[in-house]
Amino acid sequence: MKHLDILAHIFLILGLGVGVVAVYRLRFDSTDQFLVILVITFFYLLWGTTYHHIKGEIEKKLFVEYLLIALIVVICAFLVFVI
Repeated sequence: MKHLDILAHIFLILGLGVGVVAVYRLRFDSTDQFLVILVITFFYLLWGTTYHHIKGEIEKKLFVEYLLIALIVVICAFLVFVI
Protein backbone atom coordinates (compact mmCIF):
# COMPACT_ATOMS: atom_id res chain seq x y z
CA MET A 1 0.00 0.00 0.00
CA LYS A 2 2.95 2.31 0.60
CA HIS A 3 3.92 2.10 -3.09
CA LEU A 4 0.38 3.15 -4.04
CA ASP A 5 0.64 6.18 -1.77
CA ILE A 6 3.98 7.23 -3.24
CA LEU A 7 2.85 6.76 -6.85
CA ALA A 8 -0.47 8.50 -6.24
CA HIS A 9 1.18 11.51 -4.65
CA ILE A 10 3.84 11.71 -7.37
CA PHE A 11 1.01 11.71 -9.92
CA LEU A 12 -0.74 14.49 -7.96
CA ILE A 13 2.41 16.60 -7.75
CA LEU A 14 3.14 16.13 -11.46
CA GLY A 15 -0.43 17.03 -12.40
CA LEU A 16 -0.44 20.14 -10.26
CA GLY A 17 3.03 21.02 -11.56
CA VAL A 18 1.85 20.82 -15.16
CA GLY A 19 -1.03 23.08 -14.20
CA VAL A 20 1.26 25.64 -12.58
CA VAL A 21 3.49 25.68 -15.67
CA ALA A 22 0.42 26.13 -17.89
CA VAL A 23 -0.81 29.05 -15.77
CA TYR A 24 2.63 30.64 -15.99
CA ARG A 25 2.90 30.15 -19.76
CA LEU A 26 -0.53 31.72 -20.20
CA ARG A 27 0.34 34.67 -17.95
CA PHE A 28 -0.78 37.18 -20.58
CA ASP A 29 -4.25 35.66 -21.06
CA SER A 30 -6.28 35.68 -17.86
CA THR A 31 -9.25 33.84 -19.37
CA ASP A 32 -7.08 30.89 -20.36
CA GLN A 33 -5.45 30.94 -16.94
CA PHE A 34 -8.89 30.64 -15.36
CA LEU A 35 -9.73 27.70 -17.63
CA VAL A 36 -6.48 25.97 -16.67
CA ILE A 37 -7.32 26.45 -13.00
CA LEU A 38 -10.74 24.88 -13.63
CA VAL A 39 -9.00 21.86 -15.19
CA ILE A 40 -6.55 21.66 -12.28
CA THR A 41 -9.45 21.80 -9.83
CA PHE A 42 -11.30 19.03 -11.66
CA PHE A 43 -8.08 16.97 -11.67
CA TYR A 44 -7.75 17.52 -7.90
CA LEU A 45 -11.35 16.41 -7.30
CA LEU A 46 -10.96 13.36 -9.52
CA TRP A 47 -7.61 12.43 -8.00
CA GLY A 48 -8.83 12.83 -4.42
CA THR A 49 -12.01 10.82 -4.82
CA THR A 50 -10.26 8.08 -6.81
CA TYR A 51 -7.38 7.84 -4.36
CA HIS A 52 -9.63 7.54 -1.32
CA HIS A 53 -11.99 5.15 -3.13
CA ILE A 54 -9.07 2.82 -3.92
CA LYS A 55 -7.92 2.98 -0.29
CA GLY A 56 -11.49 2.28 0.88
CA GLU A 57 -11.66 5.52 2.84
CA ILE A 58 -14.19 7.44 0.77
CA GLU A 59 -16.98 8.97 2.81
CA LYS A 60 -19.57 11.61 2.11
CA LYS A 61 -17.87 14.00 4.53
CA LEU A 62 -14.52 13.61 2.75
CA PHE A 63 -16.10 14.18 -0.65
CA VAL A 64 -17.82 17.33 0.63
CA GLU A 65 -14.46 18.54 1.93
CA TYR A 66 -12.90 18.09 -1.52
CA LEU A 67 -15.85 19.90 -3.10
CA LEU A 68 -15.55 22.83 -0.67
CA ILE A 69 -11.83 23.22 -1.32
CA ALA A 70 -12.47 23.09 -5.07
CA LEU A 71 -15.24 25.66 -4.77
CA ILE A 72 -13.00 28.02 -2.80
CA VAL A 73 -10.28 27.71 -5.45
CA VAL A 74 -12.71 28.35 -8.30
CA ILE A 75 -14.22 31.40 -6.57
CA CYS A 76 -10.77 32.85 -5.84
CA ALA A 77 -9.60 32.18 -9.40
CA PHE A 78 -12.73 33.80 -10.78
CA LEU A 79 -12.19 36.89 -8.66
CA VAL A 80 -8.53 37.13 -9.67
CA PHE A 81 -8.60 36.17 -13.35
CA VAL A 82 -12.06 37.01 -14.65
CA ILE A 83 -13.23 40.10 -12.80
